[in-house]
This record gives sequence, structure tokens and C-alpha cells, in this order.
Amino acid sequence: YTHYENAAIAYNLSEKYQKAEELFDLVIYESNVDNGKSEFYKGIMLIKLDRKLEGCNYLKKAIDKKYALSSSTDIYYNLCKTN
Repeated sequence: YTHYENAAIAYNLSEKYQKAEELFDLVIYESNVDNGKSEFYKGIMLIKLDRKLEGCNYLKKAIDKKYALSSSTDIYYNLCKTN
């Protein structure tokens, strides 16, 4: 799964968002990984793409899975809990 996850992050950074989303979904929904990393990065990407509600949902999932707990929590509150 790490190859797919790393490729998804690279696609995101190169602004190939559709491919990034496909690979994030592959890791999230078709692997047994439960660390929250893909949810975190997908959430950030979706917020960047003005899909804030979806993105915040993925960030919350990352927090629930305890991914980079203090950092992801701070980012979630800064991006999702502001008016």
C-alpha cells in the first residue's frame, strides 16, 4: 500500500488530483491500513480543491485513527472549525 500512498501524494503535489484521489481511495477502501495517513492527505487535498466538507470529514477520520494526533488535530480545527 505504501507505493500507492506515496504515488497519491506525488500526484497531489503535481496537481494531478483525479489520479491522486483514485490512489488515496485504493489505500483507504481496499487495503487493511488503518493509520489515517491517506485520510489526512486526501482531506488536505480536498480542502485545497474547495471541497471543504468532504476534506474535513477525511481529516476527522485521520484524527480518529490517531494519525499525527496533535498536528492533525490542530490542522482540523484551523481549517474546519473556523467561520
